[in-house]
Amino acid sequence: MCRKHLILLILISSLTLVLSAALPEIYFTIPSEETEHSVSISPYRFAGYTRNADELTMNDEPLEIFSTGAFAGRFHLEEGKNEFIFQASNEQGIVTRVVTVDYSPPPDRELPEEDMYIWDREMKPQENMTLTTGDRLEVQCRATPGEELQFKIDGLTGYMAMKEIPEDVAGKKGLYQGRYTIQDDDKVEEAEIIFRLRKGLFRSLDATADGKVTITDQFPRTGVINSDLTSVRSGRGEARLGGARMFYGHEGQHVVVTGKIGNLYRVALSSDRTAWISQNDIDLLSPHKALPYNLIGNYSLEKDEHSDYISIPLTYKVPYDIYTDGNALIADIYYSASNTTWVTDRLNSEIIKKVSWYQVEEDVYRLRIDLKDNLWGYFGEFNNNRLKIGVKRPPQVSSNRDNRLDGMTITIDPGHMGPREDPGAIGSLGTKEKNVALAVSEFLQEELKKAGADVIMTREGQSTVTWNERRESILNHEADMWISIHANSIGMASNPLGVSGTSTYYRHPFNHDFSEAVLKRLLDLGLNNFGNISSFNFSPLQLTHCPTLLVETAFMSNPEDEAKLIDPEWQKKMARAITDGVIDYMEKYISEK
Repeated sequence: MCRKHLILLILISSLTLVLSAALPEIYFTIPSEETEHSVSISPYRFAGYTRNADELTMNDEPLEIFSTGAFAGRFHLEEGKNEFIFQASNEQGIVTRVVTVDYSPPPDRELPEEDMYIWDREMKPQENMTLTTGDRLEVQCRATPGEELQFKIDGLTGYMAMKEIPEDVAGKKGLYQGRYTIQDDDKVEEAEIIFRLRKGLFRSLDATADGKVTITDQFPRTGVINSDLTSVRSGRGEARLGGARMFYGHEGQHVVVTGKIGNLYRVALSSDRTAWISQNDIDLLSPHKALPYNLIGNYSLEKDEHSDYISIPLTYKVPYDIYTDGNALIADIYYSASNTTWVTDRLNSEIIKKVSWYQVEEDVYRLRIDLKDNLWGYFGEFNNNRLKIGVKRPPQVSSNRDNRLDGMTITIDPGHMGPREDPGAIGSLGTKEKNVALAVSEFLQEELKKAGADVIMTREGQSTVTWNERRESILNHEADMWISIHANSIGMASNPLGVSGTSTYYRHPFNHDFSEAVLKRLLDLGLNNFGNISSFNFSPLQLTHCPTLLVETAFMSNPEDEAKLIDPEWQKKMARAITDGVIDYMEKYISEK
């Protein structure tokens, strides 16, 4: 060997030794790679990963390093600045990174120290509202306990007494409530609600609620829903996926609007049922327009290539709600009364056994649809002013497991990557949920195709997809099943090492068995059981045209789960398990071809 080659070999060997004996490295992904943070909750979770580290500590306490190099935990914070010293070590030395977290609790955690106060953080109403005769205005305020508190509607009433709620009932001190019932002659525009606290004979303190009150005689009045898939909500509460939906409204449906709170119209579906709809989704008609009301006459049973129908002519397009009762469907049609004297059944229905009608309220007409077979899907749609309630016939299923999905079309929805390119949850290694969801979905596509199904993908690669595009195959009757793939995550105050596992989610009761069948197969992989979650408010799961399901494969926030989620072999196992769950579910639909 020549001297030049020998020197080169020594240099390469030396470089290899240097690389293999490098100092450890520390990287943070949650909250971020930045080392200074301001937060308002405690505890607060962190996550990241190391390279070349044998040991890792935080403030001299050991942290577990997982097989991927990931670590995770929680900062337990005192008010003010908190310093956390992370040290990663190996035989070559120690690397230190310092993270500073400034913790400021929300300012409303402590009451004012003054002996006389009205606490503006708990004054209600907080939103503007429009009320009418007979409505009850509820007000609330938190103030100095044991004193006299009053309220008035400025320009309409004098001061009226409020009642202090006992602490053991309210769960706190100094909570006062009052009410006023709107009278026939009351009328006011954006009036302020003023609270007055009296202490003794000579001291008082006033405060004004954020929400103002309008009282009008212009309600009830007719409104028209101006877009399809409008959320008709049971209450005004908010959550991560929106308020609780009763059902979807359709463009052109007439509703009776009776008031407004914040940006939500209050809608009377019947004399006993109230719903809430966004003001953006309703066009108000003139107060002089007649309120919607149908006399439902004779209707008929029909069928097409995929469904049996009940076809009902109406004068007004109105809201309706369809839900299950065992193996029957109940359809409530609002603002409607019976004038039904016969029902035409041409004896060619394949899944509908019989239909019965009932007048359950003065303005609610109910159909009970008894079925011959297990329910597969149902929906309502309008053809002009004719309401068609469809019951989808289940597919013909072979007893041979190998070709049980032959002829079926299944839509797979890889989660996230909407128009704003939402990446979803982030793991300790910086793994993005959108990529895990896509990888599992692509393996699921292969498995379902091998099992005989045709597959529709809502997104491919790094393309973005809208809500309407995600739901398109359901609404167009193309999909026989719809499955959305995700990876779960905890909140910022939770323990990432204490929550793991797989779960399935559905909205409507008839999807329970589908969800359970898939979950059981995923649990066979040895994943922890996070549950079969019902009433899930994910938008596409609200649709009932076919079985729908959301799968949270495992937790991105848990380092052990994340290691599985990024492993192609585990991704294949999950896809195979979901496919087996689909095939298991189809057993109750088996028929001889």
